[in-house]
Amino acid sequence: MIRTRTAALIGGLASAAAVVVTVVSAGQVRPALAGAYAYPNASGIGLDEAVSVTLTYLFVLAGAGFVVALAYLLIGPLARSRVGWWIALGLSALGLAVAAYNAVQVEIPPVVRVVFFLPPLAGIAWLALSRQGVRADNRVGIGG
Repeated sequence: MIRTRTAALIGGLASAAAVVVTVVSAGQVRPALAGAYAYPNASGIGLDEAVSVTLTYLFVLAGAGFVVALAYLLIGPLARSRVGWWIALGLSALGLAVAAYNAVQVEIPPVVRVVFFLPPLAGIAWLALSRQGVRADNRVGIGG
């Protein structure tokens, strides 16, 4: 249980780091967008709006990772249940897919591209550690 809590704590810290890195590198988004795309675009979106949408997207993702890690730290039954494990699997897979998508987007600063891989990797570590606990619980007749 302590190892899974540690993995969840690391996931929360990784998500917090993603927020901080996004704040620190926010100034790089405007020039990257301006160099990669023409504004206003065909939908009428201007550069200021594109910067705002991009940063909001990044903050929501990092914040969601933080909230999920906090939930797994604070809600014991969720962290110990099979449903919680499957939810974590889905969110980790989604997190990796989003991080991979971000990694090829020119408007996202390189450091953000790297840091956004950390929360889902922490989720995978949590899955590996907690799955061992679920298997041990099932052997002794304790279901979750």
